[in-house]
Amino acid sequence: MRAIWLSMLYWLMVTALQAQQPFAYPIDFDDNVETAGQMTVKGDTLYFLSIGWSQTDTLRRDKLVLHVCDLNGNVYRQHRLMAKDVHSYEMAPFNELPVTNDGHFLIVGQQNDRISPTHQADIFVAKVTRQGDTVWTKTYPRYNTSEWPFAIGYSPNGMLIITGARNKPGGNLDGMIVAIDTATGQFLWENYIDYGEHDGFSDVEFDSTAKEIIVSGGTLASGMSGFRGMLWYYDYNGKFLRSKMLSGLEAGGISHLSTAFGGRISLQKTLTSTFEYYPHRIRKYDKTWNVEWTTMIDDRGDDSEIGEVFTLPDGSVWMVGWAYTSTQQYAQVLKLDSTGTIVWHRRYFSKDVTGSHPLINYANYYPGPNAVYAVGTVTGPGQNNSDSWLVRFDSMGCLVPGCDTLYTGTAPMPFQPATLHLYPNPGTTQLTIDLPPDWATTATHLQLRNLRGQIVHHQAIQGNLRQTVATATLPAGLYLVEVWSREGVLGREKWVKGE
Repeated sequence: MRAIWLSMLYWLMVTALQAQQPFAYPIDFDDNVETAGQMTVKGDTLYFLSIGWSQTDTLRRDKLVLHVCDLNGNVYRQHRLMAKDVHSYEMAPFNELPVTNDGHFLIVGQQNDRISPTHQADIFVAKVTRQGDTVWTKTYPRYNTSEWPFAIGYSPNGMLIITGARNKPGGNLDGMIVAIDTATGQFLWENYIDYGEHDGFSDVEFDSTAKEIIVSGGTLASGMSGFRGMLWYYDYNGKFLRSKMLSGLEAGGISHLSTAFGGRISLQKTLTSTFEYYPHRIRKYDKTWNVEWTTMIDDRGDDSEIGEVFTLPDGSVWMVGWAYTSTQQYAQVLKLDSTGTIVWHRRYFSKDVTGSHPLINYANYYPGPNAVYAVGTVTGPGQNNSDSWLVRFDSMGCLVPGCDTLYTGTAPMPFQPATLHLYPNPGTTQLTIDLPPDWATTATHLQLRNLRGQIVHHQAIQGNLRQTVATATLPAGLYLVEVWSREGVLGREKWVKGE
């Protein structure tokens, strides 16, 4: 009986570990030069959009494709959407693919008219089914000027909210917020902010309790040395409520805002005194928007870009994006703990992935699969055109085997995690971990993770080399015990909880 139980435990362990394996797959579609952006997970299916054009098409008529995949990266089907002779279509917001209450997708982009003398850009919105059929499409040429969507969101009361900027005569910019009825595509309302010489809205979040729309961005007014980060508040009818200029954001506006799981995180790109590169500054705020901590992501002169920032239920912060050097392009993923300390900063070059020039545009955490998925582009082997790139990271940001030792980022070099001395193993009501003496001043906390990667126990170490954990309430199964320092993981070992 014990042998049967152990074999079942082994099978469950292998199945669960296989389900959490990281991957990175190039996905080709025709001979397009492709880039992927909007993405969502519904149930056991992942959907994402790519936009591309054929290198043999001199008019560069763009092709928008909906890719349907399982959670292991296998492509079920691909739908070419809304074939039409537009001279340029851009999937402007690298953002989540919104899903309406009736189960359809909302696709937002920018349609550029390359024929007219003004080259006017208009907002374009389409509603499509999960089978790729078009429900409706709308173009919104509001004024004889260009309007650019930067971010999108689906409000709790069922509106599509689009934020961005409008080009005014003379070249100045106004911040723009637009609301669309998702049932019919009807234009509901719009509002523009002319706070300074240049204004732009870069991200949108919702406060469902207060029934408010929170828009982040930046403003540049007379006398300012650079863009200032600001928040603007609107009610669900588009009425402007108030604004707030955030402290410490003198050198750049807010490019990303995340309020998921109770977090208040802003990302800002700043300018160095040498005007040579733009490091990122990430800040955590309390409920009244006072700064709790600030962390600088300095890539030492690289042309770096963060494509998305988001918080996880444990309070940690993830960021994904890309960067360039004079000879190399790479994808990057970072994690900060709940205090703003860099846990790891990983970069993936062409030698680490299938293809070259990897780039990540958008990523997010999905509680159901308990994974971080990302989409971007990569140049396929032996190809001149780029392919869509679908990525799943594990909880350590791993994309390739052995990534615990792969590091080229901004925090100290982590070393190979040591094997922990823990007993009894298997155990039932209590687990004891004996730490090496040289960890007395470095180890900060230990944690237990289940097979889904969820943290089920966390405790501070505070210099005590013998740690005990009460485990009677934990379900029977396999766990991963980890000891951490501020620079990364020190030790790791499997532990079995018996019945």
